[in-house]
Amino acid sequence: MDTLPTFSGFPQAGPEFLANLAAHNNRVWFESQKNEYYALLLEPAQAFVRRWGRNCRHSRLVFAVIRARMERAC
Repeated sequence: MDTLPTFSGFPQAGPEFLANLAAHNNRVWFESQKNEYYALLLEPAQAFVRRWGRNCRHSRLVFAVIRARMERAC
């Protein structure tokens, strides 16, 4: 069975990480903080897209079927 990834929101420390990134916008700093970037931003964003992207594809299909049926009825 295909299970959807759990998305429980973005960590509260994410905005602080982004503020620090803006203050230290250089490769050396980012390389030393890469694990934090993955944990606070990238992985939650990927989980969000995987979880809700599937719902969006399903919704588009449902709307297309409804629209086609309505067009045939008119």
